Amino acid sequence: HILVHMPDQVIDFDKACHGGSARPLGNGSMGTTCPATMNERSTCAARCNSGAANGTFLCLGSKVRLTSVCPGHDSVMMGDKLLFTLAAVASECPSLEQLRTILAS
Repeated sequence: HILVHMPDQVIDFDKACHGGSARPLGNGSMGTTCPATMNERSTCAARCNSGAANGTFLCLGSKVRLTSVCPGHDSVMMGDKLLFTLAAVASECPSLEQLRTILAS
């Protein structure tokens, strides 16, 4: 995955994630490569019995997002992932505090 730049002044979530909350998919999984504490925007993946994992976990907004799958006898389809979208129309640029309020609601 290629991480798109997310300006801190818009996101402003520099909180760590709990790596233990990452749940790999697939019968060939032996856990994850995620550390106990993940830094914002860091990634990790499933540890697989054989083959490489498909996909990565991403720490974003203090939550582990996306998924990682090990190849195995079961089949798991992975589609495109959309983290979030933001659309707004305004007569002026909102302040940083107003943006935080909008995004928190």
